[in-house]
Amino acid sequence: MDAKVKHRVLVVEANDKLRQRLEGVLVSQGLEVTCEITAAAALERLANAEPLFYTLIISSYQMLEMKGDEILKTAGEIAPDTMRMLIADASDFETMVNAVNIAEVHACFLLPVNETDFIVQVNQCCDQFEKARELESLKKKIRRQNRQMFEMAEELKKKDEFYRKKIKQIKKQIRIQKTAQKNKENNREKKEDRSDLVSLETLLSKNGIRFTAENLKAEFQSMADKLKKVLTGVLENSSGTMEDLDLPLVLKDGSIDKAFCEPAVHLLSLFFMFWDDQKKMVSQEGEAGTRLEDMLELTLSDNRTKALVRIKTYNPDIITVDSIKEFLEDQEIRFGLADDKLISAWLADPIRQDSAFVIAEGKSPKLPKNAEISYYFPTDYLKAGKVNKDGSIDFKERGDVPFVEKGTLLASKLPAEEGVSGRDVYGMEIFVPKAADLLFSSGTGTVMSEDKFKIYAANDGQPHLDAMGVVSVFPDLNINGDVGFETGNIKYNGNIVVQGIVKEGFSVKGATLTASQIEGADIELTGDLNVSAGIIDAHLIKVQGSVQAKYVNNSKIEAFGDLIVQKEIIDSVVLLSGACINSQGRILSSTITARKGVDAGQIGTDTSQPVKIKVGVEDHINSLMAQVKERLDRNPKAMEKLRADISDLEAEDKEVNVKITEQAHIQDRTQLELQGVKEKLSDLNGSGNVKAIQKLTKAVEKMKRVIKQAEKSINLCFSRQDAIAEKISEKKKKIRAVEQYNKALVYNKKWLREFSGRVGVKAELKVNKRVMPGTQIQGPNASMIIKEPVSRCFINEVEKYSEDDPGIPFYEMVTSFL
Repeated sequence: MDAKVKHRVLVVEANDKLRQRLEGVLVSQGLEVTCEITAAAALERLANAEPLFYTLIISSYQMLEMKGDEILKTAGEIAPDTMRMLIADASDFETMVNAVNIAEVHACFLLPVNETDFIVQVNQCCDQFEKARELESLKKKIRRQNRQMFEMAEELKKKDEFYRKKIKQIKKQIRIQKTAQKNKENNREKKEDRSDLVSLETLLSKNGIRFTAENLKAEFQSMADKLKKVLTGVLENSSGTMEDLDLPLVLKDGSIDKAFCEPAVHLLSLFFMFWDDQKKMVSQEGEAGTRLEDMLELTLSDNRTKALVRIKTYNPDIITVDSIKEFLEDQEIRFGLADDKLISAWLADPIRQDSAFVIAEGKSPKLPKNAEISYYFPTDYLKAGKVNKDGSIDFKERGDVPFVEKGTLLASKLPAEEGVSGRDVYGMEIFVPKAADLLFSSGTGTVMSEDKFKIYAANDGQPHLDAMGVVSVFPDLNINGDVGFETGNIKYNGNIVVQGIVKEGFSVKGATLTASQIEGADIELTGDLNVSAGIIDAHLIKVQGSVQAKYVNNSKIEAFGDLIVQKEIIDSVVLLSGACINSQGRILSSTITARKGVDAGQIGTDTSQPVKIKVGVEDHINSLMAQVKERLDRNPKAMEKLRADISDLEAEDKEVNVKITEQAHIQDRTQLELQGVKEKLSDLNGSGNVKAIQKLTKAVEKMKRVIKQAEKSINLCFSRQDAIAEKISEKKKKIRAVEQYNKALVYNKKWLREFSGRVGVKAELKVNKRVMPGTQIQGPNASMIIKEPVSRCFINEVEKYSEDDPGIPFYEMVTSFL
């Protein structure tokens, strides 16, 4: 081990002789050792350690409050970086094997203690701790580099998108300019080829007619009609004359100029050519680029992975492979385009032209498959027990309690399958949602399979699934009397059965709790709470399962499951994700919030404070989510402070390093000067020059003092650097601890969301006897206050629609009678 590192070891051992022997062996190896005789004290010291992490925690398996494997499992949750060693008797060898899976211990040691082997394992744990620290530092560096590379990639991606849009815009401008230039050239050619149109404009203007296509057509049509009439009359020897035409193209003798027919025909042809060109020019100038859109119909599939084109009006001069591709480019369809040969074959086949043609086809996405979990034991089991005549509950008669043997399959998980993104015909990626995974956790008394998809019972006991999704198998802890000064606080990862009372000022933490009565105690359970008598003056009862009691008085209860009370609920605050069931009792001066509704007997009296009831709301989950959010919001500030401290320490380390350099320079320079003075002093020896010898001797002593002082300063600087390095390491450990804590909070937040999605909502209140005036009833969207006494009724929130605006719903609390 590195002599510079002072490793700290925490020993948890109730046996005095063994604890003292282990301490002596560890101290002899230069380790800093702390010993505790109880699990609670050891875990509290580990949680509040300064610096935060111990290098190693060693626990004996045979402990009173918690077994050694459970101690080490909890220690791993508090301080994941701390190495864990379990010491047990040879008879507990099988238990030690299970502990490797449950507590993830790093070393196991069998009694009796062999000091040499023990020291080897301790040293290995210390070395592993150091390597883990170095590995974490390397991982952090890699993560930082990966983040920098990701940021660079994102920046390049943004630039690529920007330039792609710019190129597209420029291409579009080029196409527009080419079209405009082509139109100008066509117009110029028409004007050059038909200069005689000026004479037409002059002719019309002389007659006071504005030169337009419509006027020109009308004049030519009139001239043509008159010409036809005259020519017809001449051919039929009629009396029609050329004067009737009133045209400038008539001879003086009234006969027809023979040359008139050719110019007339020419002018008529010229006009109709002009008329057609005008329509084409209008089409080109006013509707440029829309002709294909008029002739083609483009449709897309719902996910835009397929583009189909249908011909509405076929013009082979316009609809070609190139024009269709240009049309698609204008529509920004560029991925998965059909081959030119296929498009040509489609255009050449009159039959196929009548049907839609797949002009582009992208890549369809593959949808994800969410995870599924199956449980092979009753997960909603509730120890109902037998209700006595006085309303108390006899939990000795509670029916068939689920029981499993070691090795029983408790749960299995079908893993989620991620989807595959697709690509649409625009070339854009079609993202698929991430497959919803389900947290699958193995708790006390269980073991996870190697593939992490099955959970088995590690011992005989009662199977249990808590609200956070942890599967456990619990043995029972029986306490014959009360929970008080004789027992102290109880923390047991299993079912706790208290024959007496849980007294005021004490706490019980565990899986499930069955007790005679709760008096002013704090209770925190991952399972159910069953009280045969009542709950009185309890500051806070937090239960992930359900609560059963004869009565509840002046207490606060938070539960994920149901609250089942036989008699009364008085002066209490109840916050539930389940239902409040008090069918034959009464609720007085209390606030009840139940996501799955309330089933009550009597609510309120003439003299009591009004009862407040909220049903169908998420207040319980929202309250827990808010607590998680508050912690998550608070932790970054703590981490920011730690990082700032590290920056200050690193700056100080640089200053100390400069000082070391300066003192080392002074030391080296003085050493050289001292060497020169010593040589001079050696030359003077025997010369009899006492005064010069004395002067040089004093100079030597002074230089030695300077060198010694520089060396002392350097050593102090080195010590300060070691202290700085240790403080930086401590603060980095705290940062990692906060990060681990944040991960646990995020894990908890995800479970709350999953739980919220599994539990139904009922915005309803059932009153089996009477509800008194003043009672406030609130649902998710509506509320009401009872004005008059109402008996045997059912009150729930109903969605309604207004006749004036049937598209917008409104909500109302509606009362019906049982």
